[in-house]
Amino acid sequence: MPKHIKAGYLLKLTTWENDADNYNTTELDGLTNEEVQFYIMIAKCFESGSNNDQKTLGNTVVWSSYNEEGSWSRKRSVDHTEYLDQKIKEWQEAGNSIPEKWDRTKDPYLMDGEADDTSYFYIELLSDLIGTWNDGEYWRVFESFAVYLVPNQIQDCSVAFKS
Repeated sequence: MPKHIKAGYLLKLTTWENDADNYNTTELDGLTNEEVQFYIMIAKCFESGSNNDQKTLGNTVVWSSYNEEGSWSRKRSVDHTEYLDQKIKEWQEAGNSIPEKWDRTKDPYLMDGEADDTSYFYIELLSDLIGTWNDGEYWRVFESFAVYLVPNQIQDCSVAFKS
């Protein structure tokens, strides 16, 4: 099925794996100005953590490996959730809105104000936006972005050139 590029802003986010290889670019189209700013803010949370004393999430573990009972497990990393919750809270307190799918209050695993260990709320969203490497064990590193204004929908005409 042909892919059309929706009118609005087109955001391209470039990421890489652990040692600056295996580059990938994610494209989001049909965005508003505020949505572009939000996604850039989220992407910047994934700048290389090894270059700034792990103050960002890039190249960090997606899953915690050891639980409180002293056994190995593949539980969601609470640090990522807390970190992103704080960044999004600051974003909203500055008077900005967030895309609806990023509204954590609509997380089906949110119980009594606490996230359940089985919640994949951010992991699912971020896997599409930033991505992971090593079979989903580590977050990719955000490197750069580009933003384009698309005044009208652009139609994919590739099929006309295939024989």
